[in-house]
Amino acid sequence: MGASIAGAIDDTFGLALSGEYYDRDAWYATSASDTTRPARLEEKRAANVAGTLSVKLAENQSLDIDASYNRDHRPRALFYYSYNPEWDWTTRDYREQQIERGTYGLTHKGDWGWGNTTAYITQENARIEDFNSRYNAPQERVLHEENTYAKAYANVNWGINAITAGIDLRRQVIKDAATYLESGRISTNSRALFVEDELALAPSLRLTLAGRLDDSNTFGSHFSPKSYLVWQGADGLTVKGGISRAFKAPEAYQLSREYRTVSCGGKCYLEGNPNLTPETSTNYEAGFEIHRPSWDFTAVVFKNDVKDMIVATYSEVGPSRAWANVAKAKTRGIELQGEVTLSPAFSVSANLTHLKADYIDETGREAKLDNRPENTAVATLNWKATDRLTTSLSAHYTGEQYYLTKDLPGYTRVDLSLAAKVNKQLTVRAGVKNLTDVDLEKKDRAFDFFELGRNYYVSATYSF
Repeated sequence: MGASIAGAIDDTFGLALSGEYYDRDAWYATSASDTTRPARLEEKRAANVAGTLSVKLAENQSLDIDASYNRDHRPRALFYYSYNPEWDWTTRDYREQQIERGTYGLTHKGDWGWGNTTAYITQENARIEDFNSRYNAPQERVLHEENTYAKAYANVNWGINAITAGIDLRRQVIKDAATYLESGRISTNSRALFVEDELALAPSLRLTLAGRLDDSNTFGSHFSPKSYLVWQGADGLTVKGGISRAFKAPEAYQLSREYRTVSCGGKCYLEGNPNLTPETSTNYEAGFEIHRPSWDFTAVVFKNDVKDMIVATYSEVGPSRAWANVAKAKTRGIELQGEVTLSPAFSVSANLTHLKADYIDETGREAKLDNRPENTAVATLNWKATDRLTTSLSAHYTGEQYYLTKDLPGYTRVDLSLAAKVNKQLTVRAGVKNLTDVDLEKKDRAFDFFELGRNYYVSATYSF
């Protein structure tokens, strides 16, 4: 259940407020009374409140003051069960988690004639109470996380140039005495300067040149350039393509030798690695779009060459997982998207992504990247029955993918939805998700995620 309200207080001040309460029961594939089967979807209670006070400082300046609070509680429940008949040994593991998160920030915008500027800073403080019977003592842990993010940039138009330039600042501090036994905490700091220039070379031709200089307290500086060309042709045709380089530093927890968390659906632990290095990539993209009165079509091919990609590698010894750099990784594929209006009442839309993703490890062995389906697709039939009633039937296909040690089969989920506008204020929505009741566990027990069984929903929105 949620509600929101927004509006002007007077000529200087405006206020927006929103709130939400969420209460979800656990969902079981069999029965809640079956003590050998953990819930597929855990019980959850959450509450969120947020507000923004907008202040008009002058005709050309504004200030937004934001604050929000979130509380998320997952009650203690079974999350892992196994039985070894050879030893007549049963293992049951339980977990519980409560997260409280407060965020506040300031955003200033100004229009100065020569251009406009935006500057904002956000501070997020989180307290995470985490119980897991898998942990070594203490099994009840409290973690504090502080994230600070600041960004300032300016936009200037100068001749054929549309220039954006600015700075990014980030700081993360994690305090967890039970995990980080030596210092009780871990932190990372990063800074970046960026500039982008969109050049109007001709009425139908634009070239974007950009660069970003990242600097961190752990890995020093790295420059990432980008170039992108867009040509606008006749009859709704657009051709585009570009090349860019990217830099991604490891997260603080990934770098800690003390970091250790339950993984593999409860079957193993995932550990940090202080020897991680940043991953860098060179990315290529080319494609075209066609927009016509009754249909649209887009096609894009892409290729990403990644050096030192950070992945969670798996070892059957233990078993165990750990963050590691893989020597080289490649992802390449094609994305297709289209929509056709069949009549005033019916339309069809679809998208397809074909992906190849593999890597070469430090020994020269080629392997597949985890959890990257070779094909994903969505097809939707929309029917506007009346001006007040619309329905849609969609099929979501997830193709074969590799996980840990094996290939997992593809599957298709079908959803049905309906929206009815009762009057100017009230809209009612209803539907059925997973209409064909797909059960991934029956397809392969190695899936580490699941699709909810056939489920139904009803919602209503009232505006005034």
